[in-house]
Amino acid sequence: MRHLSCLLMVLPLLCVSGPAMPAPITLVNTTAVIGSNGADYSQIGADFDTVSVAVSGSEQDGIATLNLAYSTTFPGVESSGDVTTYFPDVFLCVPDGGCAGGSATYAIALGDEGANGGQPAGFYVPGIVATSASIWGSRTGYIYGAKYSPSGSAGQYTAPVVMMSGSVIAGTSVSSQVSHTGTLYNGQELYTLSIAVSGLGPALTATIGGGFDAFWGTGDCANGAFLASWPGSGTLFEPVPVGEPSSLWLAALGFVIVLAASPTLPASRRSGCAWPAGLTHPGTQTPIWARAPSPSAAFPCAASAPP
Repeated sequence: MRHLSCLLMVLPLLCVSGPAMPAPITLVNTTAVIGSNGADYSQIGADFDTVSVAVSGSEQDGIATLNLAYSTTFPGVESSGDVTTYFPDVFLCVPDGGCAGGSATYAIALGDEGANGGQPAGFYVPGIVATSASIWGSRTGYIYGAKYSPSGSAGQYTAPVVMMSGSVIAGTSVSSQVSHTGTLYNGQELYTLSIAVSGLGPALTATIGGGFDAFWGTGDCANGAFLASWPGSGTLFEPVPVGEPSSLWLAALGFVIVLAASPTLPASRRSGCAWPAGLTHPGTQTPIWARAPSPSAAFPCAASAPP
């Protein structure tokens, strides 16, 4: 059975995964920031630069997930004196172009704005929405992003940052996390804010997939107002691929069955079998691919002669 044990060690290598998911679509900012002093800023302060957002989606059994990954220099919390800035909520306007003066269709509450009356993390139809001006207007001595002006528009619109009230969309949920990237932008470290909106049914999938604007202030001061537009071209919510065993895997499995049914070879015809590079012996309790054994660590397939 030495042949069988040798083959069993490499069988995991023969299973191939299904097709890869499509790469996210990277969107850039399409708005300017209008400061509270009336000045036109592309960004106010290096701490509130948002470079891009990567948009992707997936769908399985009629239920979809929308993913937004913001690349930003703001880590989520920053204090100055007696005031603190947090990640604001994200506002979706349907169809695309809808955030140019229109009300947000949906709100993605991240759950970071409790100090300013924000709601728990979730996907909502927004009710009362606080703007950067309503939060920061009474905080004297600060210049903040009071409005935004989308590219191609002469209008200036107040920046929504916190959803104060709204109706949770049944069956949906929102999760988010911040991670380091190890890279710099204008001398500041870049972070990735990853947001997943899950549980989107067919109606929501069709509505959002048809095109939307996504407005995010970077901070609740809206110093880094960021407006991205998904035009609805192509397919946003891709079906989750299901991996299938390769023909090589099936052939190997058949070989195992043949070997299992064959008589044991005499000891004189058995050859040693070392564990392939990259695999570790089961006795080490180390996961496959966690580390490779040293060149001298050869593990024989059988340690004793047959009776």
